[in-house]
Parts: sequence; C-alpha cells; structure tokens
Amino acid sequence: MRKGWMGNLMLLLALAGAAGFLWWDNERQQAEQKSDEKLRALSTLNKTEIDTIQLTGANGIETTLTRQDNRWRITKPQPLITDSSAASNLLDPLDRSYERLVTKNPEHPADFGLATPQYVLTFHAKKGRRTTFQVGGQSPARKQRYLRLGTDGPVVLISQETIVPWMKSIADLRNKSLAPGVREEQLSHIELKRATTPLILSRDKDQPWHLKQPLQDLADAPRLVAWIQTLATTKGSGFVKAIPPSQPDWTLLLEGDNDQQWQIPIWRNKGQILAQRGDEPDALILAGYIASDLDKPATELVRLRPLAGEGRPDALGITRNGQTKRAKRLKESWPEPIWSAVEEVLTRNAWQGLEVDQANDTAPLFTILATVGEKEQRFPLWKDKENLLIAPPNRPVRLRLTALQTQSLEEAVKEMFGEKEKPKKPQEVNHKDGNDS
Repeated sequence: MRKGWMGNLMLLLALAGAAGFLWWDNERQQAEQKSDEKLRALSTLNKTEIDTIQLTGANGIETTLTRQDNRWRITKPQPLITDSSAASNLLDPLDRSYERLVTKNPEHPADFGLATPQYVLTFHAKKGRRTTFQVGGQSPARKQRYLRLGTDGPVVLISQETIVPWMKSIADLRNKSLAPGVREEQLSHIELKRATTPLILSRDKDQPWHLKQPLQDLADAPRLVAWIQTLATTKGSGFVKAIPPSQPDWTLLLEGDNDQQWQIPIWRNKGQILAQRGDEPDALILAGYIASDLDKPATELVRLRPLAGEGRPDALGITRNGQTKRAKRLKESWPEPIWSAVEEVLTRNAWQGLEVDQANDTAPLFTILATVGEKEQRFPLWKDKENLLIAPPNRPVRLRLTALQTQSLEEAVKEMFGEKEKPKKPQEVNHKDGNDS
C-alpha cells in the first residue's frame, strides 16, 4: 500500500516537472521570437513624429505628403485633396518585420528588381531622422517581395500583404468625394444652377431649412440631409484632364456659417459626368446616377407633414357638404377611434409633394379643421385618381396621401357622417322547379 502511494507521488512530481519545463521552454521561445522580430523590424522611428512622406513610383514621379494640423495633405507635385485614411495607412508597415535577410550587399540590384524600384518611400521625422525603403520585384514564392532597407542597405524578403499600403499611385492617395468634408450642419445656403429651374435653399443659424426657388416652402429635414450627404460623399472613379465649359450642366454652390464656400461646376462630357473641385488641375469622374440627384425636383424636398410644427392638434373637425363634425382630444386620446385616423393624416408624412395648379382648382371633397392652442387651421382635400390630396395652409404645395392614409381617412369620414357601407345581402337562389327542397 505504502509502495503504491509513493509511486503515485513520484509520477505526479514528474508530470509537474515536465509541465513546468514545457512552460519555461514556451516562454523562452516566445522571448526569442520577439527578440528576433525586433531585430528584423523595418523601422525604429516613432510614427507620431513622422511629418513628411515621399513616395516615388517607377515612372519617377514623386508625391510628397505633409502632416498639417494632424491631417495628411498632398503638397507635391501640387496641393491636392487628400484621402487621409489612405495617407495614414502608409505608416502601418513601419512597425512590422521582414521575413528574412537575403543579402547584406547586393552586387546586382537588378536581380531583385531594384535597378528601377517599383516604389521608393522615405519617411522624415523630427530632428532630421529619416528612413528609406525600396520596393523591388516579386520573389519566386510570389507572395513575397524584395525590399531594400535604405538607399544602399541590405535586401530582405517581406510579405507582399504587409507592404500593400505602400504600393499606391498619387490617384490612390487622393480623396474622390465630390465635396470632401462638407456636412449638412455646417451649411447655411445651397444653390444648384441647372438647365431646369434652379434649386435654392437657405436657413438662419439653428433654424430649419426653407426652399427659396423654384417655390418657397418648408424643407423636409431628413430627406434634405440625405440628399446633401449623397451629393457631398458620392465617390468618383478617377480623374481625367478636362476643363469645365463656360456654361456647365450644373453648378453646385455650398456656403457655410463661417464664410466657407464651395463652388463645383459639373458637366457631361463624352458619356461621362465630370466635376472640378477648387483649383485642382483635372476633373473628377462621377457615376452616371448622380444626374438624378442633381436634377431632383424641389417637390421631393418639401416637408411632407401637413400640420406645422411637431405637436398634436387639441381639437379636430371635418366639414363636408355644409355639415361639420367636431371632437376634442382628452389628454392623450380621442373620444372615438375614428378621430385618430384624422390626426395621423395631419401628423405623419404624406407620400409626395406636388406643386399647386390653381387654374384647375375644384371644390374640395371635404376639409379637416385642426386647432392647435387657440388657432384653427383648415386642410382642404381633393381626390386625385386613387389617392387624396391635402393642402396645408399657407403653403404652395399639395401633398399626396399614401394609399393606406387615403383608405383610413375615407372610412373615418363615411363613419362620421353615417355612410358606412352596409354588408350586402346574399343573393336569393333560384331553383329551376320554383320549389324549395
């Protein structure tokens, strides 16, 4: 018994010793790996201290990026609107490691595709420190590239995936948005000149947007914001040498609260839509679908809620054929459910806006009366094919209700005036012999 117990103890100690050795050996290997990776690090520069990047392609064209106000900007060959994310990504490979040393002193750089490197990058940091990399050809392994450290340093192998951010042209580093950095909240005036009627919107500080041309009306904030963001952030596919015509198809003028201004001519050219941003030397190529946003009718931006403000009516009424039915809201509810259908028509968005054609006005089918506070407003309604049109007071538009809004309101009005459809009686069955059986 004692002998068996001692054997188990010795076995347990042996297992513990083996586990301890394996843990120690794993820690040692990890430490050696980290030490080896540190020795193979591409750079010891602090990325936050780098303020200039020079990138030269095989064509010999040099692009210089400078960090200004914590944002990267292309400054050479000339100032260009820069994609900050793509520029920042140039720093990512610096804290990575190469895979292995090929040769410390290559006698024939051409053997490694380095006689004319694909890319040469130089990173400049504070106190005059800098580091240079030359990207050569692919290795036989195909997923690796030759990289020369410095202008005359060793050649190493590095994963091609690691240096993808370095393999960029100047076009890859440019921002391709139509109006980079523009946000709706910083704007106070929008003007879109075009072949059709110009579209003009403006607002005072912290006030809602108003349409000024071609009609004067309240703008629908969510749809307006979406429209502005679509225009500003739409991405071009590239750049082409082109000069805008004296009368472009569209001119987009955006003005900000702090005297900021963006004026962008946009025109059609040989099946493409082009835009010129500021003093850039070329034109941005835009997708064809942008034309529908540039030609958007003003009625698609009007406010679709018939009742002004954001509140609820305190009292409602319906006038039809000289008769009027009324109801007052009791706290949060109405005395009868049918009045909820009337309120929803006034406080929910209609389907679409339409310009008023006064010449073809006819008498309304009925009129909704809405009291907010002590002021009563009148909302005449007409039938247009399958849908009802409602005319918000003191606005130059009519709003087409949705099919569901139309159905609910018509049923509510019929019930108010005692005209709810009665169920049809089943038809009598006629038997050939005239007898019931």
